[in-house]
Amino acid sequence: DRTAWKWGAAHKALHRHTALGQIPILKDLFNIIVETGGGFYTINRGGHWLNAPEPFTNIHGSGYRAIYDLSDLDQSVFIQTTGQSGNVFSPFYKSFVEDWASVAYVPMSTNPADYEKQAVGRLSLQPLTAD
Repeated sequence: DRTAWKWGAAHKALHRHTALGQIPILKDLFNIIVETGGGFYTINRGGHWLNAPEPFTNIHGSGYRAIYDLSDLDQSVFIQTTGQSGNVFSPFYKSFVEDWASVAYVPMSTNPADYEKQAVGRLSLQPLTAD
């Protein structure tokens, strides 16, 4: 039934974990797969190769998208493909993938009051000493 066909169901983006994404027992834990739109000639690019084993898999798209408001940087937005952590056990490992796939964005702010209220911690880098 062609009326039930859905491009995103065939055109899933595969975000393969470099080290563990090809190990059969681990790949489902580490790889991130999401339905996507797009094609070679669309704004939301999502290229695929018809001669590949999975011919419609989205293999090429934008890893980072941003819209910068140069009149007010605090109105800028961004999104990256998967999340803000490379740790599969972190809640941020794939926290952006659905928004990325649906072309949604996350606010970007230069005001510390905006980003400190949701911070999960603070990393403070100190210079090495010769002790």
